[in-house]
Amino acid sequence: MLDMKEVSSYGLSKAELKDRWTAGNWYFQNNGAEWIRNAKANMKREDKRWLPELEEFFQGRLKDKGSALCLGAGPSFKDNLGKLYHKVQNYGLTIAVDKVVNDLYNSGVAFDIAITRDASITVGDMFVKAKAGQKIAVSIMSHPEVVDYLIQKGCDVYFYGPINPFDPTVHALYRDWE
Repeated sequence: MLDMKEVSSYGLSKAELKDRWTAGNWYFQNNGAEWIRNAKANMKREDKRWLPELEEFFQGRLKDKGSALCLGAGPSFKDNLGKLYHKVQNYGLTIAVDKVVNDLYNSGVAFDIAITRDASITVGDMFVKAKAGQKIAVSIMSHPEVVDYLIQKGCDVYFYGPINPFDPTVHALYRDWE
């Protein structure tokens, strides 16, 4: 269990901390076993690469224009999709988050990397139009079949470990590997 003293620097009241921990526990109780299974399978992969391996790529892209644009789903995303084509030209790095990936492919909006934290197998549907060479960052808890699908498409897949101090999954994973 998370010690209240460990998170005192997060600026949360005890009530806010309890709410976040309770929500995290609900997700963990419903999905935790699958997430841990996925993470363990992905950790054993011989072909895994980690997101920090792209540090030079990121720094090179940001060196010229100095900022990144993250594109994620929201109430105004589809209404503004047409404006994005020219907007992304102004940024050194463009990141597509989860569900917007196929919309961006369909509209011709280029992005440098896609990222997903979702661990369900249905995430593969978000990358139907992904092309060989597309950089995609997936959570270590992503479903292994999604990772296989992306690699078979020729995508450059990179893992990252989402860290959230309120996430019981993270605590369970570290407890398993101690």
